[in-house]
Amino acid sequence: MKTPTQPRTFALLDAIDRAESTAKTARRNRRGLSGGGFYATKFAESHAHALNCLRELQIKCRILDDNGVNDVLAEVGKQVEVFFDPAVDNRQRGQAKQCIILQLRASILPTLEKTRTRAPSDKFFPLELVKGTRPYIERVALQASGCYDLGWYDAAAVMARRLLETLIIELYEERKLDHKIKDRDGKFHYLSDLISALLSETAFNIGRNTKKALPVLKDLGDQSAHSRRYTARHHDLDSVRRQLRVTIEELVHLTGYK
Repeated sequence: MKTPTQPRTFALLDAIDRAESTAKTARRNRRGLSGGGFYATKFAESHAHALNCLRELQIKCRILDDNGVNDVLAEVGKQVEVFFDPAVDNRQRGQAKQCIILQLRASILPTLEKTRTRAPSDKFFPLELVKGTRPYIERVALQASGCYDLGWYDAAAVMARRLLETLIIELYEERKLDHKIKDRDGKFHYLSDLISALLSETAFNIGRNTKKALPVLKDLGDQSAHSRRYTARHHDLDSVRRQLRVTIEELVHLTGYK
């Protein structure tokens, strides 16, 4: 029986099995796997499905913050590309498949089963917005989304606040303007001063919606972090989801990550 941690792993292997069958049938019929033919299209569809499954595994494992697991997944990704290269022969494709199976079954599945980790959803904000930025940014975003999914709304608000603070600092550092948001000792200002600096900054054009959203998002995070009698509710976070998404997307875009 498949455990809740296994489906994406098995889906990846299923996609590889289907692609292997397509490749063998194409070879028997003397058809190629590149171009727009029937077998090439089926092979490409399996490739796309495999990449989606691999991406979901990467998101699930990223929460673990385990460099060993991440290295294994990086190797799996390389072998997936070898497997789906239309130019490789069946022997190379078979070797790549065996390597993928070994890595998934020996390293990834045992880790996921032991931790029973759950990949955060995109319900709070799209995690795709921060994909490819910095590992520490991705981890904060994952924690914010995971807290939201679990109903830990104060924690989600605080982590969202931290994410915005980090993105503002990243923006200034990328533009070589970080001296503008530091005190005399070289320490970064608190979020309130970061936002004030950002709203008055002329080096980059902040959109109207982001200007309106930042104080609101900061206040929500402050309440959850510092108010003894305040407890965030689902509605509190839902009411700012669009503002949060717009703000994250703009800061990431201005920083040049996308």
